Amino acid sequence: TGLVLGLLYVPVIMTITTILFSGRSRLICVSVGVIMGMIAIIGSSREALAISFLNDWRLGPLVFCVFALYAWLLSNWIREREQLETTTQQAQGLALAANTDALTGVFNRRAVADFLEQNALSRRQCGVIFLDLDHFKLVNDTYGHDRGDSVLAQVAEILHLRTREGDFVARWGGEEFIVIVTNVSAHQTTDIAEYLRGHIEQATYHEVPRLTASFGVAHTLSGAQLQGAINRADQALYQAKASGRNRVVSDRSGCSDK
Repeated sequence: TGLVLGLLYVPVIMTITTILFSGRSRLICVSVGVIMGMIAIIGSSREALAISFLNDWRLGPLVFCVFALYAWLLSNWIREREQLETTTQQAQGLALAANTDALTGVFNRRAVADFLEQNALSRRQCGVIFLDLDHFKLVNDTYGHDRGDSVLAQVAEILHLRTREGDFVARWGGEEFIVIVTNVSAHQTTDIAEYLRGHIEQATYHEVPRLTASFGVAHTLSGAQLQGAINRADQALYQAKASGRNRVVSDRSGCSDK
């Protein structure tokens, strides 16, 4: 009776252990097959059992072969699953690398396009913050491009650390960055930009005595209007630079402070 119950339930147990302990699936399955085969062989030698159904010693090898075949199938399945997981991880890594700026570690301009596409149907209020480092060419000319790259990486780190987890930070190109914050009003977006501007101005940069940035801000009531908000924030950024730099200029057209 125990053998019959084992033949019914052991495959289920083998499948569960294969899922939980994929690295040892073959060893577990083969071990179970050997044990079940030995039980069948020993049982066939007992007269009381042989009279009922275990009346042939060949039942033992048959049970072992069945479990060995099942173990082989499970091993192939777990190997294919691991290969699929590896391929998926590699694809995710490539996608992340394609959307990440190699110098600063934040998202790049391509990721901005993906963000716009993913949020095209969103009804969340969004704030767009454009910033451009003031007189950054002088940093490269005076201290070298290596030092300039270090400054860009540090600014990106400031933006990443001083924004919320769900906010979007990307390098737009050169010394320009874009920050997209969600579920905020127009007034809150301006406050966030001012907060970031202050941290960039107060930060200490190695060998670079002082660094400031100009900010352009725009707001939108839905994801479908994000592209328009980006254009308006870009125009506000130009106004900030034209009016003296190191300041925040907000474009309030088409937005609400609700």
